[in-house]
Amino acid sequence: MKFASLFSWVLVPAALWAIFVIWGSPHVVLSYRFLDNGDRYNPLAERYYTECSYYGALGALTVPAEHGTCPWIRFFKAERPQAISSGADAARRREIASNTVIRAPEAG
Repeated sequence: MKFASLFSWVLVPAALWAIFVIWGSPHVVLSYRFLDNGDRYNPLAERYYTECSYYGALGALTVPAEHGTCPWIRFFKAERPQAISSGADAARRREIASNTVIRAPEAG
């Protein structure tokens, strides 16, 4: 049993490697773009996020927002191209987002 306990430390790196293989590496949100509904500087105003920029082991990645939100931490895999590929694509997404108007549902 002493011999097996000497190799128990291998379980921690193996578990980390498995997490990276299954979910990818963690990335933290750095910046985002949003529709402010005309109240940009109000921290309590409802915002609809259109684009999120994350930083992590794979570098800086800019991706479209998920359902109008930007999670604080996302996992990305190296082989799955999720980032916006070029500046032209990013400019086009911003153009589309700036032309989109979100209105509150009418009461009644």
